Amino acid sequence: MDHEIERAHEARVPCLSSENPGTPEGRVARLPAAGSPATSYATQWHTSLRQGRRAVLRGRLDATVATPTEFFGITKWMLSAWSPNGDPGALVENVARTEELLDELRSRGALIAEVLATTPPDRAWLEDTVVFAGLDVETVVRVAREHGQPALTAWRDTYLTVIPTGLVDDIEETTREAIVELRPQTCPMRVDDIEGARCAMHGGPYGSRAIHAAAIWSTHRQLLLTRLGCDPCAGGTEPTLGPLGSTVGPVMLGEIDIASRYGGYVWR
Repeated sequence: MDHEIERAHEARVPCLSSENPGTPEGRVARLPAAGSPATSYATQWHTSLRQGRRAVLRGRLDATVATPTEFFGITKWMLSAWSPNGDPGALVENVARTEELLDELRSRGALIAEVLATTPPDRAWLEDTVVFAGLDVETVVRVAREHGQPALTAWRDTYLTVIPTGLVDDIEETTREAIVELRPQTCPMRVDDIEGARCAMHGGPYGSRAIHAAAIWSTHRQLLLTRLGCDPCAGGTEPTLGPLGSTVGPVMLGEIDIASRYGGYVWR
């Protein structure tokens, strides 16, 4: 195997597959996420695109949890509507949920700032998050509960606070110092974030397991490309590595639910 392709496979983002893509039973069996929802909220990154770079907002984990006594300035709320109550869903369904959340927030008088991408550090899943202001905490928590979300994030001054909604028991209110970084638009399907490096398709065109693995890889890549950009392949217009790099990818074999902070990809 070509060394560059080998390195791409080693650095591949660990998008969680179904239990066994090679069998009908395994394709509908959803694997749980590697960590708990509480861990996912503590370690998540919020990313938006700024003049050809990624602006990443995250909480500092290598320091004592902050306990500020008061905040100044405007509170920006960060709330997703994806995967309500932990249920799997197709991309089109989750996008529609974001639109419903936006409509409700506007009807309540919220000021919408932007919609950004929320991921774990390894980008194994992604969800759209609405950033807004102008509502009190009681209203925001109520809206989050109505949309099946166990937590939301408050961005106040230089702090990020994870606020539980009470839908699950293992999430506690936690405040950490906020870090904002500008990063290059490296290949989002590689965890090593080497500038200029491209990804290689996982799976292939032969055999049920390989075909379905390639379908998951292709779906996840397209999701990340549209939200996080990619300079090495010019946002998906240039080929990836390997003999299948210039293909359009596998034909989707049935409807697929995307990975989330609760579990992996799964077919219906």
